[in-house]
Order: sequence, then C-alpha cells, then structure tokens
Amino acid sequence: ITFLQRFCGKSFPEAVEYLLDYHGWARDSPAPQKSVPSKGQDRQKDEPPPPFALPLPNTDQRRVFAYLQKRGIAPQVIRGFIQAGLLYEDAEHHNCVFVGFDGAGVPRYGFIRSSDPGSTFLRDADGSDKRYAFHMAAKAPSDTLHVFESAIDLLSYITLAMESGQPWQRASYLSLSGVYAPARDNPALPMALEQYLSTHPQVGKIILCLDNDRGGHMAAAAIRERLPPDFYVEARFP
Repeated sequence: ITFLQRFCGKSFPEAVEYLLDYHGWARDSPAPQKSVPSKGQDRQKDEPPPPFALPLPNTDQRRVFAYLQKRGIAPQVIRGFIQAGLLYEDAEHHNCVFVGFDGAGVPRYGFIRSSDPGSTFLRDADGSDKRYAFHMAAKAPSDTLHVFESAIDLLSYITLAMESGQPWQRASYLSLSGVYAPARDNPALPMALEQYLSTHPQVGKIILCLDNDRGGHMAAAAIRERLPPDFYVEARFP
C-alpha cells in the first residue's frame, strides 16, 4: 500500500482497491474457486450500500489538535474548522474526522485519518458520498475555488495563506479526497468538483493545488481538459 501511495500517486483507499483486484495472489498462482450464486443471482450486487455513519465525537479535541499542529497547521485554522463542525476527534480511536456537508447543511461525507503520527491509517466513513467531500465555502459568494487532493493539504494551504497575509477568506476550498486519474475516454470531472460547480455557478476561477508529482501533474492536466473553456484554470504545485 505504501509503495502504491508513494510511487503511483494513489490514495490509501485507491491502493487497497487496486490490491484487492488481484485478490492478494501472485500472477502465477492458481485462480481461486468461486462459488456460483443460486439462480444466477449476484449476491454482492444485490447488497445495499452501507448507511452513512460518522464516528461518535470525543468530549475534547486534544489529540487531533496536537497532531495537526505537528503537521504545521496553525491553531487558528484548526480551531476554526472545529468550530464550524467540519473537523472533530472521534471518541473510540481518537482519529481526525473531516466532515463534508451538502447544500442543505446535512453531513454526507466523512474522511477519517489517524491522529497517531506513526500511523498511515485513513479511510472514508461508511456510506460516504464523495460528491460532498471535505470543503469550506467562502462566507461571501466567491468566484475562486482552490482544489486539493487531501484535507490536510487544504488546511496547510490556508495556514500558509493566512501567515503570508493573503485574504484567504475570500476564496473557497475543496478536497478531492484522493488522486484523480480518469481514463482518456472518460469526460467526467472528479465527483466532488463536479458537484461543487453545479451548486456554485458563480465559480469561474479554479486554482489546482495538487501534489508536485506525476499523479498530481496528470490530474491537473486532466481537470483542465475537462473544464469548459470559459473557466480560468491555474496550477500551483508546491
């Protein structure tokens, strides 16, 4: 998993799905015997998706606060996202939980990341809808949207903008919750970006703040190609 994340630009869920496609066996291993569903039914397809469920919040946010500060996030930024209900610490494992809301203010997405600096654990909450990934809209209508691969990248950028005196509150910020790598014949934008643009028609300027690696460059090029020509698109690689 770590190899796929580091050298192939995959997020943790994407790496897991990629490995599961090979069922954990070497290429020259005999194929596993699959049971035949009765009457031609595919039980996996018939199973409904799990309901959306966020972890229960902890009584305090100390571990999440300490972890994000060690990652370089400014205390004001951490506190602001906690107060907005976009970030909290879960009660059972003390993970960071980044929450995404729909246009009606209903939570629809959760991204969970360990607050242990030595852990690489991260995943989406059960039943999460990636169309409503972690984001923060500007308080006043804004035509500028900054796009990131991960929630912590988003917080890091806001920290840098704040510390350099930029008016960061005038723009909106969106995490794609992973690397975007579409097939060449797929005209779709990332689900989170497509959803955000559909509900914020005033956006006309998109700043792509993706990782400065092969995956990030390919994702930026793919998004640029799929956006309408009247959008202003800029890539800012760290």
